[in-house]
Amino acid sequence: MELIRDSELRTLLLEGKIEEFNQLTEEEPPDLENVDLRTVDLRGANLLHARLRNAYLRNADLRGVDLFYADMDGASVQSARVSGTRFPRDLTADEILLSLREGTRIRVRRDPTRRDPTPSGKPGSEKPREPSSKDGDAGESSSS
Repeated sequence: MELIRDSELRTLLLEGKIEEFNQLTEEEPPDLENVDLRTVDLRGANLLHARLRNAYLRNADLRGVDLFYADMDGASVQSARVSGTRFPRDLTADEILLSLREGTRIRVRRDPTRRDPTPSGKPGSEKPREPSSKDGDAGESSSS
């Protein structure tokens, strides 16, 4: 497998053009399969539904990145910065640590009962729940 080093999406990420990357990937999740992203600062990139199969993320900065629905099968995250990263729920902590420490390729164990909340695969189509009046707001006091 040869790593991809000449894609438009990779170039935007390398150049730190995160806003442009996010705009370009609004309609369809980014396909970064087999892409060489080593040492790239990915903070702020919308990778929630990214296809990162076999991506090479050695020493990448993933701090605070949400990868919860990303496909990371075969990816390597050796020595990546991952503080605050939300990894896919199909990944075990042991699998992530092994890749971080040893550079092994991540093996995803898929849950056959899992349903992706965004069948279209479009990022951002799942909306955060708005608080309702039933929730109550601890920060507000009710006065008559």
